[in-house]
Amino acid sequence: MKRQQPPSVRLFGYIVLAATILTVCLLLAYYGQLRAEALNNGQSTASPLLAMMWVTGYNLCFWVAIARRASNIARWFLLGLTALGLVNQMLDYERYLALGMPYIVTTVIASLAQVAAVAVLFREDADHWLRHRGRTESDEAEVFR
Repeated sequence: MKRQQPPSVRLFGYIVLAATILTVCLLLAYYGQLRAEALNNGQSTASPLLAMMWVTGYNLCFWVAIARRASNIARWFLLGLTALGLVNQMLDYERYLALGMPYIVTTVIASLAQVAAVAVLFREDADHWLRHRGRTESDEAEVFR
């Protein structure tokens, strides 16, 4: 049986891709400043590169788990980690202010895209698809109920 993704799950994939590209471009644009800040804080100067790999890997893993493997638990993990990320951004707002308004605006847009991606997964078609592990038709066991 082929898993046909509902429109909401396909939209999730597009939004996650957009958020990933936006975040990686932001990290590339501010690479010098982020590297200098990491050096001043006694961290590795490779921190911006590690952040790019982290964002790409993190979003790729969740995209595979949710959009390809139809994992409902991955959806809930993504919701929790997105919420924790937003709280972390609020607690670390001074660092964002130091990098300037364009950085803040771009980060807010990327964060809103991530929130939108999670929200799309709670639409009726995506919710049903994920709760039934990628099956859109009724299960044979449910036919006689």
